[in-house]
Amino acid sequence: MDATEQINYKKRISLHFSNEVQLKFAFLTKWGFKCIYANSFDVKYTSETIEIHFIHEKRYYLLDIYFQQSNGFNWYSLHEMIQLLNNKDDIKFLLPTALTKEQVSFGVGLLYKMFVNNITFDLLNDKSLFVKLEQQKNINTKKWIRKMEIADLRKLFNKEWENKNFHGIIKISKSFAESELMKSEIMKIQYAHKKVLML
Repeated sequence: MDATEQINYKKRISLHFSNEVQLKFAFLTKWGFKCIYANSFDVKYTSETIEIHFIHEKRYYLLDIYFQQSNGFNWYSLHEMIQLLNNKDDIKFLLPTALTKEQVSFGVGLLYKMFVNNITFDLLNDKSLFVKLEQQKNINTKKWIRKMEIADLRKLFNKEWENKNFHGIIKISKSFAESELMKSEIMKIQYAHKKVLML
């Protein structure tokens, strides 16, 4: 360890990250978790089925929480967990940056509030939790892919409308589900059908 690393290590210790985590999340021991190690960057709690990592990121000093199934490969941040559990991808979550002891205390407090407001004892004891999370993640991925497809189709649709290519409009419209069409697009499609019949 060189001089710079020694200074950084001493500074990290003075931020009392591990102390703040163990103080605010002491209730996890009542939920069947055990703190198996703690340092200035990472505090790890484990149960029979889940590992919870509290991270104070080394480079950017960001605070976060990660969940992993014991002996599993998939990790989920607290933000991801909340998004997937609520089936929403628009939940805003700003990771706290903690450069001082006061910021660490405040940031860990924010994580605590997010945790207790969204993560329950029953949830963490649900043996199918990670299966459900993976299933929802796959559903969200498919939704995102379809959203991109619709955006591309809409560009083609608008181009055909500008070019007054009514056959092209009708052809592209068949790639949309009715629920994916805007009211104005439905009206354009109806108009295109009328124009084609007149040709």
